[in-house]
Amino acid sequence: SRAGSLDSSSHRELSSSSIKSTAKKSDGRAWAGLRAMIKQKGYRLFVVAGTREPSGSTFTVASWFCEKAAEFHFNLGSSPCSPNEILPILQSGDTSFMIIGLCMATYQGKASSNARQFIQWLEETTNLIPAQPDLRSRLKHINYFVFGCGDGTWENNYQKISRFVDTSLAMLGANRVCSLGEYDSMKDDLHDSYSLYYKALAPRLMHSLPEIGNRKLRDVDSSTLMGAVNIEPQLSSSALHMEFVGDLSDEAIEKPTVLPSVVGKRDSIFQCRVVKISSKGAPAPDIRHSLNNSSSTDPLPPPDGDSLHRSIEVQIEVLPELAHLAGDSLLIYPKIPKKVLYKFFSLFTDYDPDMIVQWTSNFHCTSNRRFHLPLNTPLTLGNIFASLVDLTALPTRQFLMNVSTIVEDPEHEKSLNEKASDVGKFQTWIKNNPSIRLLDVIANYPIKPSSLDRLIEFLPVLQPRAYPISSNWRYHTNYISIFASDSLRHNPVISYLQELHQGKERHPVIDVALRRGEPLSLEVLRNNESRPLFLITKGVSIAPFISLLFEANNEKLAMKAVLVHYLAPQETAKNFVLRRSLRRLQKMGILEYYLLEQPSGLTKIFNLPLLDLWKLINN
Repeated sequence: SRAGSLDSSSHRELSSSSIKSTAKKSDGRAWAGLRAMIKQKGYRLFVVAGTREPSGSTFTVASWFCEKAAEFHFNLGSSPCSPNEILPILQSGDTSFMIIGLCMATYQGKASSNARQFIQWLEETTNLIPAQPDLRSRLKHINYFVFGCGDGTWENNYQKISRFVDTSLAMLGANRVCSLGEYDSMKDDLHDSYSLYYKALAPRLMHSLPEIGNRKLRDVDSSTLMGAVNIEPQLSSSALHMEFVGDLSDEAIEKPTVLPSVVGKRDSIFQCRVVKISSKGAPAPDIRHSLNNSSSTDPLPPPDGDSLHRSIEVQIEVLPELAHLAGDSLLIYPKIPKKVLYKFFSLFTDYDPDMIVQWTSNFHCTSNRRFHLPLNTPLTLGNIFASLVDLTALPTRQFLMNVSTIVEDPEHEKSLNEKASDVGKFQTWIKNNPSIRLLDVIANYPIKPSSLDRLIEFLPVLQPRAYPISSNWRYHTNYISIFASDSLRHNPVISYLQELHQGKERHPVIDVALRRGEPLSLEVLRNNESRPLFLITKGVSIAPFISLLFEANNEKLAMKAVLVHYLAPQETAKNFVLRRSLRRLQKMGILEYYLLEQPSGLTKIFNLPLLDLWKLINN
């Protein structure tokens, strides 16, 4: 595989092939016996990815673990697999030795859908321990390690699932090989987090094997076992080829299909006409300003900490395929701005958006490849750079290292290599250039025209984002409404929606997909109509409850709800984009609401494990 696995939350394009060991060749020969023993014994190692993003950071780390385990000839089975797929093995009577490596993500305090059965089983089984003490040795034949991927912004739910899995497996008698590894997408580099964890894990993993224990590797440290883990460029290969098929102007060539994304199933993505967009807050960071002068990397000065917050309500037409419940979300598939595309193609005069290309492979089996564009599928370059890869993502060390191999100027190669190789230099460069994007790097370090295919491999996938539905399927018959709100500096979806809002097209068409969430049921409200419903919300969490209240009104429930919603920075009660929906519910007599501006430090208070809501409100 030549192409890198991609990270969803921070868009890092890191390849398993880019993690190289600097151990000497003699060390490799020294460990030949260890590899042979592992292969002979057939030690099983299942790598598990608890995630809903097949190109996200969790799956990327799981793939890396598979690569390293394969080097030592572990029996990986169908790894990486899902936690739900590993559950039957845990429930069976099989007590033979095995190792399980779990890479887990947390979504608003909950597990991904491919891990929910596994998590439920852990909860139910650990709860039975007081009554059935024998369960403390239920998994004594299993060695395990856990690596969690999360967003430290959400203090209360940060690494909640990975920590629960780590603790629960130990309670059931499984042997922890290495302490929990954690990656915080808001401050950590994925490659560095994984590398440091693997250096600690590798020797402990070998010591945990029954045939080894403490007898043979007692004095071996991780540097002897695996060498220092460094970033190296993705290696070129003859496995993949980009072929030129023709041009859109050629009438003899069949027009290629336009792909909305490489994330998700194509038959679940629908084109919808936008009815209305309401936007409040600061405009999205506009990378075009930093691209006006391609010879300079000086960015715009960073805005004040809170001024990046944007809130958007989007109303789209109703489609039968998007029938939803309160608690569901819509995935919005963004597009790169046209002016950004114009700037990019101005850097490659031999190419234009109408050129048709397709990728082919020398290998018949491509199930484990990490190149994310479809093979043997004609695509225009315009489609690829507008919808499939992200030119506006933040640079990573891996991207700089990769690009250093295809730049024209040797001095540029040296400069990029230095930034990528030194963590301190890279962090200083990012700090001094907070608005820099991948396109800035491409513009300021010109790439060989013949290396466009390699550049496409290096670019991360343009990721969709899910936002909760605030309308109700039974009440709102003319539109479906979503609520998007965040302060991320790089959010191509928010930028895309704001560009549509500011554009001249009255009813643009966007690509969306329905994502099922945790449904909010009316049964609790039906059984307690005489009791008031008291809601405390912050951020986008208000949306599903608005949907639920509209459904309660549609069902003619005689109930009363009180909502206290904490506004985001820069928001006011007057410009809150969902205020119209709240006022409508108020006129129906079903809701009284209070929109409160955030006092200093509220975010931290709101995420305390034990939150005294009444004290918070009284203050």
